[in-house]
Amino acid sequence: MAHPRAGPERHPGPGRPLRSIWPFAASLGLAILLIGLICGLWMVVLGAGVIGYATWGWLATVNRENRYGRIEAADTRPSSPPAAPAEAASFNPAEATPHPAEPTAEQDRAQPGDR
Repeated sequence: MAHPRAGPERHPGPGRPLRSIWPFAASLGLAILLIGLICGLWMVVLGAGVIGYATWGWLATVNRENRYGRIEAADTRPSSPPAAPAEAASFNPAEATPHPAEPTAEQDRAQPGDR
């Protein structure tokens, strides 16, 4: 029998959650609450409110992710222009096709009576 963590038999599961600001907000609320124990009741109430709001936001994010899947922010960076083909990068004007109205090098060398 194969090890449960080895090979393709293992089911990948939901993976790691998306990055979120809510854990930071909850820790900020906890810090406010603990400072409020020293400074006053109004900071305890404020810290408890921040912890409650952060907990609600964190659980709502997890619930949304479980219900609808991973909804990641759209990439808002401007797209880079496509790379030039190798032929354009090594452009040689001598090898370029002349405009039909321009005389070619052979026509320039020809005598006026040869035309």
